[in-house]
Amino acid sequence: MISCSSRHNVPSETFCRLSVESLNIKELLLIYQKQRNLDARKELVKRYVPAAEMLSEKYVNREVKYEDLYRVASQGLINAIDRFDPERGFEVPGFVISIIIGEIKKYVRDTGWYARAPQRIEELSEKMNSSKTLLMQELNRDPKISDVAAHLNCTEEEIIEAMEVDWKKSPTPDERYMCEFMKFIQ
Repeated sequence: MISCSSRHNVPSETFCRLSVESLNIKELLLIYQKQRNLDARKELVKRYVPAAEMLSEKYVNREVKYEDLYRVASQGLINAIDRFDPERGFEVPGFVISIIIGEIKKYVRDTGWYARAPQRIEELSEKMNSSKTLLMQELNRDPKISDVAAHLNCTEEEIIEAMEVDWKKSPTPDERYMCEFMKFIQ
């Protein structure tokens, strides 16, 4: 329950008790802006969480996990609610969504690659991965760089470059991946 004097033309000196669930978004924002009422803020966040979830799902890729994006989107949602100024003339949904998208894009930009690998190297990386499986079956052992290079008709340096691209694309190049990498280059 929150105090509100602006609803139903009630004089400012008279207070009425209202449930936050019964208020619309503009009323909740007005109450939060004027009183910094945390119940109003929680209700606003609750109402816009589906938008944060949807936008997080939209930007998921190999480099960025959903959980990270959802955390960033949720923080963007809270920031949007805190920063919204009804006097500037923006519509609430548009403002909230633009702030969330901005936070997500900034996070993806800051955590993603600074520059993409050349397309020929990315394509070679994909071919290399499928060739490793095929060669493993043919040779009955883990293929060496020279085996993959010969199979793909390219140089060992190009294979190493493609491996680096593949390794950097991995969301978390953990110890297991590193062991596989080291076994492959021996």
